[in-house]
Amino acid sequence: MLWERYRAWWGAHQLNEQDPLLLDRMKAEEMLKKQKRIEEERAKMSPAQLKRLEKKKRRKFLRRQEKRKLAAAHAEEKELRDATDAEQLKEFQKLASGGGPELTQPGADRV
Repeated sequence: MLWERYRAWWGAHQLNEQDPLLLDRMKAEEMLKKQKRIEEERAKMSPAQLKRLEKKKRRKFLRRQEKRKLAAAHAEEKELRDATDAEQLKEFQKLASGGGPELTQPGADRV
């Protein structure tokens, strides 16, 4: 098993030395074949099927868009929560070290 993996790796390594762009071309060719296959499948579909497919793609797009908006809102909310937590922590640390609260006490100005 290990020997077969090594031979496969060595063969790929030698091909890469001979033609460094071979893998890139192979990936591009594979993507073109996949795209062509999809286009051929869609050419065979009825207009009603194509319409359903487009609606389905649209719904998926809208769901992903909504999820991105929610994620952004949660991230913003978390930032605000972290900022307020940091302020509270700073105040608690000040109180723990013997400092008084920053708010003035009512009646303190009368003394």
